[in-house]
Amino acid sequence: MARTSLSDEEKTEYERLEGMAQQPETTALERPHAAQADTKVREADGSENELPTDTKHLLVAKNGSYPLDLNDWETKVLRTEEKRETFLGWYRNPDRGVHESLAIAYQENGAWKALRPDFLFFHEINGEIVCDIVDPHGYHLADALPKLRGLADYAERHGSQYRRIEAIAEVDGQLRVLDLKRKHVRQAIRQTGEAKMLYASDLAHDYQ
Repeated sequence: MARTSLSDEEKTEYERLEGMAQQPETTALERPHAAQADTKVREADGSENELPTDTKHLLVAKNGSYPLDLNDWETKVLRTEEKRETFLGWYRNPDRGVHESLAIAYQENGAWKALRPDFLFFHEINGEIVCDIVDPHGYHLADALPKLRGLADYAERHGSQYRRIEAIAEVDGQLRVLDLKRKHVRQAIRQTGEAKMLYASDLAHDYQ
């Protein structure tokens, strides 16, 4: 039975049982209906300022805008994608456990966790709309390598559903990208013990 056909009460019970599973399971990504995003940022002095906005997000307010609460890397990635001739729009993947968020399972210290890639980008190629996963994530973070391995496993199983599946990190001031649709890149991710080495090597290329 499709989750969308369930009543709210049935969905709650389904989610409770789903959360008891010891192994991750493939579930449907529900279509988002409304974006929940802050429109203001609180400064160090306690004052509040309006966030900049963008008009190409899949979910926008009535005035056609979506507030941007992005770090420097994320902003660079968004602006780079928006400049591509084929670009149609983007989706800020929620970083919380909702069914409108794409969650990719990975293991860290024997426990299953969820990677939620930052961006889904949509492009039109030869009359067809395609989806790209692009995830900026620092190689210095403790979960960098486990997340890369989870993303590699996901690309192995579901790569045919996406045009691009890419992980991005900055090395010496330059954003570098790993193309997880490539088999030899996935193999290297599984074999290495250091995420930075991957981004600094010939396995990666400059993001542009």
